[in-house]
Amino acid sequence: MAIAEREPFITARGGIAGQRQESLGDRAQERGVLRLQAAAANYPGVAFAVADASGVVWQGAIGVADVATGALMSAATPISAYSVNKAMTATIAMSLVDAGRLDLDRPIGEIATVPTQFASLTARELLTHTAGVRHY
Repeated sequence: MAIAEREPFITARGGIAGQRQESLGDRAQERGVLRLQAAAANYPGVAFAVADASGVVWQGAIGVADVATGALMSAATPISAYSVNKAMTATIAMSLVDAGRLDLDRPIGEIATVPTQFASLTARELLTHTAGVRHY
């Protein structure tokens, strides 16, 4: 089933599935771009969110979550992020460094509750994969 054939819902800040928020418009162009990108990558479904400093301003889903059953994708459908988490974590960590809220060379055991064997590791070691932690 092509992604363009099924679109379960689009929600906006405070919106409910299927309920249109007129203040944000119908976002037809954005939905079209998402459909094309998902189809080009051969993804049967995509969940998305757009946020600014005030929080989520637009979220929703396009396509199916389960090709076999045809179950629709929703903004609440669990999706594995895999290695995307690494880039997100590094971005957040460096933002904290820039704000003076994280010292890359301070042992993480001083700033967070971690298992004893990891307490002496630093954020720098964890972010550069030089801490020796394999599959934690």
